[in-house]
Amino acid sequence: MMMIVMSLYPFSSRVGDVFGSWLFGLSPTHGFLYCVVAITITYAIILPLIPLLPKQLLATADGEPNPLEESSMLAEIAKGES
Repeated sequence: MMMIVMSLYPFSSRVGDVFGSWLFGLSPTHGFLYCVVAITITYAIILPLIPLLPKQLLATADGEPNPLEESSMLAEIAKGES
């Protein structure tokens, strides 16, 4: 799964560059404003979606161990060694 995400990242970045260049080039006087409006709308769409994230993903801070995931992983390792 991580390989898919990492391989799509450069693609999405380049598509964003092309779209941003196109948007900026639409108008010599208002191109920057169009880009600012587009990124503001994008961030405004992201904010209502945050509560829809799985609670398990938000349960711990970055780098903090998750006891449920850790016990599951240890059980899987023990099962594989048997």
